Amino acid sequence: MAISGNASSQGLSGNIDFDEVTTQEHWKAILEHSKETGRPVFVAVIAEWCRYCRLLESTVFTDIQVSEYLNRYFINIKMDGEKDYGKTFATLHGVKGFPAIFFLNSDGSILQRVNGYVEPSSMLAYARKALRRSDLIPILESRYSEKIITPMEMLTYLDFLESTDQAKAISTANDYLEERGEGAFRDSVMYLIVRKYALDAGRRITLEVVQNKDEFIRLYGRESFDNYFAEMFTYNLETAIYNRDEKMVTQLIPLLRLHFPDDTDEVTMLGTWKIFYAETDNPEGYDSLISLTLATVRDSADFLIEEAYDIAMDYIDYPGFPELADRWLDLVSEMKKPDFHVTYLHAYINLLIGNVGKAEVMTERSRKLASGKEEQELVKQLLQYLRSLKEALPEEGN
Repeated sequence: MAISGNASSQGLSGNIDFDEVTTQEHWKAILEHSKETGRPVFVAVIAEWCRYCRLLESTVFTDIQVSEYLNRYFINIKMDGEKDYGKTFATLHGVKGFPAIFFLNSDGSILQRVNGYVEPSSMLAYARKALRRSDLIPILESRYSEKIITPMEMLTYLDFLESTDQAKAISTANDYLEERGEGAFRDSVMYLIVRKYALDAGRRITLEVVQNKDEFIRLYGRESFDNYFAEMFTYNLETAIYNRDEKMVTQLIPLLRLHFPDDTDEVTMLGTWKIFYAETDNPEGYDSLISLTLATVRDSADFLIEEAYDIAMDYIDYPGFPELADRWLDLVSEMKKPDFHVTYLHAYINLLIGNVGKAEVMTERSRKLASGKEEQELVKQLLQYLRSLKEALPEEGN
């Protein structure tokens, strides 16, 4: 089952939007802007001759996560620590070497100081720590609790929450969206919140987006909806697996039916449950689901064959699942006379689980049913595999 989505951003590069400060008047204007917006200030003090400054600029300031975080939350300043106001700033703050990094509040007080070169991951951690200490987050928290926060401020607040607790960010976003009423996704800024945080399958806004899929696509494009759905699906299924929570999977199923209305055989639905039960080591749960589904399918034998084939291809290493496939193929043989492909699949599964005796029986049946060079070659491969498996087993009596 494929649910399309964005590729990872690993390896991508970005750039920090720096403002170069050379005068005291410019620096005062920066601090005033910080007071007006609530955004703290990131200052990089460098020198032209400094090798580690160049390394910082080429590796850290171009890192996609660092640049996106600093551009979103900070006013970013660069100064030459050996000339103009940069020299004064360096002297006032006791800079002894370059590069020197400062995270400052709007009153100029130091939130975090970093001396020398650090890796991107460390720079990101310092930035997050500084933001937690800054005036911005308490302001946004207060505006949120007073219900006067603007959608753009809410987006900033949610992004901050996500850096420490994704589940809290998603829950807070859904509370906010539900307070805004129906149709929130139609507003361009609210759409950004919906797109990134309306991921809880059990909440109203998620159902509303999927129910209005066509309108969402008309407003923002097919790719945007597909990426949203993929992220929502992945978040809920991964959380359900982690918590071993069947209820979360149950909440996903109506959304899958809305998104895939042509899936009359419910292949996608069963695939979702199969992933959940496989990852939670619960073959019995999936077996019970298959037993219930058998009463509704048009051709029970074909259905069980497809399920066995799927397990042979993708779930053979999950405990208990190969044994399910083996038993289902036994049922198929009672329903109708198996052809070469079913018998070959049955032999293959028993070989993979090390059931030598049954594998020999099914391989011999496959040999008798084989017609044509291709099928005979497949049987030959089974026999070779069977011989190697028997040779690897300890001799009887040893």
